[in-house]
Amino acid sequence: MIDEKDLPANTISWTHLPLYRSLTEYILFMGVPRTFIIANVGAALFVLLTFGISYWYVLLLNFVLHFGVRHLSQDDAQFFECFSNYTYKRDYYST
Repeated sequence: MIDEKDLPANTISWTHLPLYRSLTEYILFMGVPRTFIIANVGAALFVLLTFGISYWYVLLLNFVLHFGVRHLSQDDAQFFECFSNYTYKRDYYST
């Protein structure tokens, strides 16, 4: 087996290729999970199209929510998914 120390300086180790990273890391869109961004954009569009553009502060609220979830997802990419599963099964996990 070849050691990484024995490889020339301009070669890349096969364990650090983007293909393998994409299979092992959780995919985030704009720093947040896909389910949250779909719900956030959907809620904003629903409110703006239903009640009109005069409710512009909904965009500010969505902006704050997006960066709040992004901050929580920086350390743990599956935070939002685990939290939503926990709230769905809250009675089962009676702590």
